[in-house]
Amino acid sequence: SPVVSVFVPPRNSLSGDGNSQASLICQATDFSPKQISLSWFRDGKRVVSGISEGQVETVQSSPITFRAYSMLTITERDWLSQNVYTCQVEHNMETFQKNVS
Repeated sequence: SPVVSVFVPPRNSLSGDGNSQASLICQATDFSPKQISLSWFRDGKRVVSGISEGQVETVQSSPITFRAYSMLTITERDWLSQNVYTCQVEHNMETFQKNVS
């Protein structure tokens, strides 16, 4: 099963200008086979814009595993609001979710 982590900007790193951007990064590691899907949700609704996905990378471990990430760029105002952001990872017929707010 993949290990799912979400990295968020520390509050004190934000500019305070609500229009500036913040990035949330979802990372899935230690999974095999390679096929995987990462999605973002805000308050339970799928987010389709502002997403940048990296290629699935091979980790030279024994046995070989893979890692992938997806970055969601939002405004600081969205991040500082009470919205709950969810990274959903689908792998091998299983679904894993990690929430941040």
